Amino acid sequence: MGNTCKMGLVKLYNGPKPTVCKCGNWRMHFNNNSTQWIIWCAEVSCNRIAVNGSLVQLHEKGNAEIFVVPLCSFHEQETNVLDIGDAIPINTIILDCAKCKTH
Repeated sequence: MGNTCKMGLVKLYNGPKPTVCKCGNWRMHFNNNSTQWIIWCAEVSCNRIAVNGSLVQLHEKGNAEIFVVPLCSFHEQETNVLDIGDAIPINTIILDCAKCKTH
């Protein structure tokens, strides 16, 4: 299982929330572990600032992995499928979160 993968179509995760690592919140977890610096909402048609790290899953059935992607406050409430294009979400299960800068 890799830490990242290109997704395209995702849906918001609606299950029990995973424990946040020492980053403190999901936005910081994304920033600390990503090679991308995303300021804008990852939804391709959106031009709002991404304020939160939101938990998402692949839209396809059968994949239970949970990922983090930066979304604006509007899209983090979306109930439909989101297109995040080339944004590369970060897996929530990073066993060695050594890149985390906050304690």
